[in-house]
Amino acid sequence: MPEIRPKNKGIAVEKQAPNHPGLILLEEFLQPYGISQAELARHIGESIVVVNDVVRGKRKINPRLAMLFGDAFGNGPEIWFNLQANYDFCRERDALRRAGKVRHVGKLSALAD
Repeated sequence: MPEIRPKNKGIAVEKQAPNHPGLILLEEFLQPYGISQAELARHIGESIVVVNDVVRGKRKINPRLAMLFGDAFGNGPEIWFNLQANYDFCRERDALRRAGKVRHVGKLSALAD
């Protein structure tokens, strides 16, 4: 079950899961700047299949791709790596919650207020 967070006078709303980093690549970088997937692939020395798989959410952005994208767009590898890590974490967290495998524990007594 998706996380529910309170908003505006106690009304609960579902927190939206993050988009796959490939969608961000497409909508925030390629499309606005008129860069084709083929052009990006050539520029970073990768196959069009790799770039297209990332855009379609079929391939993860691994550290090597994060470095290539970071260099190509001038924003560093951390943004790409962190987008992927956050996406992976949220998907796994949600799957564990749906399966009833999440167990909450209290704060360690040494850290309690």
